[in-house]
Amino acid sequence: MKNKITAVEWLATQLEKYYGNQNIKDTTAFLRAKQMEEEQIKDAYGDGINGHRNDFCNRDEYFVKTYGDVS
Repeated sequence: MKNKITAVEWLATQLEKYYGNQNIKDTTAFLRAKQMEEEQIKDAYGDGINGHRNDFCNRDEYFVKTYGDVS
């Protein structure tokens, strides 16, 4: 099974194409973004597993509660 690409990985690939030979994936910012994304994915998975809790909400409500309204 092929691994899925995350949004942060996709963005780094696009930036590398745009900026040429710069290796975005070796930067401190990229590595930190990957760590943050990993934690967010794990948290979302855990929230899904624990969906039977009384404070469970749908994915849109979860996003707004966690990250705020970006609209």
